[in-house]
Amino acid sequence: MPARRNFLKSNGAELKHIIEEFTRVALSFPEIFFSLTSNGQDVYHWEGGSFKQRAIQVLGNNYQTKLVTVGEQTDYLTVSGFVGKPETARKTRSDQYFFVNRRFIKSAYLHHAVANAFEGLLPKDSYPSYILYIDVDPSQIDINVHPTKQEIKFEDDKIIYAFVQAAVKHALWKSFFTNIPSTSNETSEISDTAPSTESYIVKPSSMGLYKETESLSVLEDALLLQLHNTYIIAPTQSGCIILHQQLAHERVLYEKYQKASSHPHATQKSLFPVVLELSPSDAILLDEMLEDLSIIGYEIESFGSNSFIIQGIPADVLSGNEKNAIELLLEQFKHFTGEVKYSKREKLIRCMSRQMAIKAGQSLSQKEMHTIIQSLSECDIPNVTASGAPTYIEFKESYLDGLFSR
Repeated sequence: MPARRNFLKSNGAELKHIIEEFTRVALSFPEIFFSLTSNGQDVYHWEGGSFKQRAIQVLGNNYQTKLVTVGEQTDYLTVSGFVGKPETARKTRSDQYFFVNRRFIKSAYLHHAVANAFEGLLPKDSYPSYILYIDVDPSQIDINVHPTKQEIKFEDDKIIYAFVQAAVKHALWKSFFTNIPSTSNETSEISDTAPSTESYIVKPSSMGLYKETESLSVLEDALLLQLHNTYIIAPTQSGCIILHQQLAHERVLYEKYQKASSHPHATQKSLFPVVLELSPSDAILLDEMLEDLSIIGYEIESFGSNSFIIQGIPADVLSGNEKNAIELLLEQFKHFTGEVKYSKREKLIRCMSRQMAIKAGQSLSQKEMHTIIQSLSECDIPNVTASGAPTYIEFKESYLDGLFSR
């Protein structure tokens, strides 16, 4: 008699457990063919394919047009997979799967993150369907907190929670408002390729970003409207967009600074060089940043103990505030060190784009507004900032008609 025979339940109950484990492994490795036979009868026969194909095999053919692709990448982690549209919500949590580095896990904490992303979209006591994959450096997790290995501990739970929630929210936002394709050349296309079983570093520029296949279709000869000196309303061929001027300009500057390594920015020499006195710790930090700052147009030299002289600034930056700009940059950079583990250059680029962007509340001329929109349309990924905030929201004419019951 097997030692555990007394612990076995009915054949139906045990088959249910087998199917659950079979499904989890099959979702982890969709490129592999899986079949399950019980009492001589085929239960499942799943050919190997893409992640989306396997998701539909598991969830059912009725999900063909009801899956929203999720895709977020950062230096720290990758969140990818699918969530069901709100109409697929169920009264049970049967179709909910989390995988970390291809290992199935159970996490009420992360489920809460997904549920929060769906807030206001689901009826009470309904649960969303999802199949989500998290890739993270193995050193950032502890898999030895439960005998079954189905519960793990993250080094920083709050970061994981925030990215999962943001990834799902962004996917739903895209699906409902912008109709922007869910993947780009820079992101892994979850429907066609499998995430690596090993840890890897991805380009931070692709965090939370959804690359468009075409530029913004704003009508060139229409007047633009600035609302509250913060939002730009522009008509399009199929409706209108509402653009946040600061976030849009941040995106423009971010891509500009990011590409500076291959095309260094021009420097304008300062008529009156500015001497900068710093604390020892800030002096060390700035000294480490000098090379990257020179690429984007700053010319700063060491000038004795804890002192520097600003000889030049980027050609497109207004002069007269060089000292405050560098001091603010250092403060922002230090603040970044406690967040996601970006590279030093990435943190610098993000701080620079945030600092130099046109601010909310600033009045803009028609020419300035058109310039922002044109520059944004030329970006590789125009619709969100590097941190994942939308730069604009598009309202289709059909949606606007619906608001008025047309």
